[in-house]
Amino acid sequence: MPSTQDTDADAGAASLPAGDWRVLAADSELGFVARVMFGLIPVRGRYGSYEGELHIDAAGGATGSLRVAAASISTGIKMRDAHLRSNDFFAAEEHPHFSFELAALSPDVGGARTATGTLHVRDQELPVDAPVTITQSAPDSLRIAGEFDVDHGASGLGWKKVPGTVRVSAALALERV
Repeated sequence: MPSTQDTDADAGAASLPAGDWRVLAADSELGFVARVMFGLIPVRGRYGSYEGELHIDAAGGATGSLRVAAASISTGIKMRDAHLRSNDFFAAEEHPHFSFELAALSPDVGGARTATGTLHVRDQELPVDAPVTITQSAPDSLRIAGEFDVDHGASGLGWKKVPGTVRVSAALALERV
């Protein structure tokens, strides 16, 4: 017999507040960690310009998108940032944006969810299935947080001297529109 706590967690996982939502970039964080020098040195960065929306239907189905300006990448070192904007990585002049298209937010055990969608980087499309947590602090306020790995080579961001993955993290604040 499930405990009350288990039942409450399952109920929270089953219900999302229906409506249309938009990302509040000023109250959100979108960043990454890549490891260089044989995986020993972490390089942390963030994106400063992005916008997004989420639609949750009455049945709890969710779709949405997040569009990020590739040139807004910042690691705190101007030369490195310029290199990341170059054709070796984001090719920001040719591909000024990359995006994530959300197809579903499926319930998991314990109140978490899995965000399923497609990451569009340069001319590549990468499937994403990432665990996320969704909290609602007020009737018109949501927060979605999660992390996932992106393979350099599969994303088109590969530079022959930098194999491996990048850990992308997001903590997005949304408001009902």
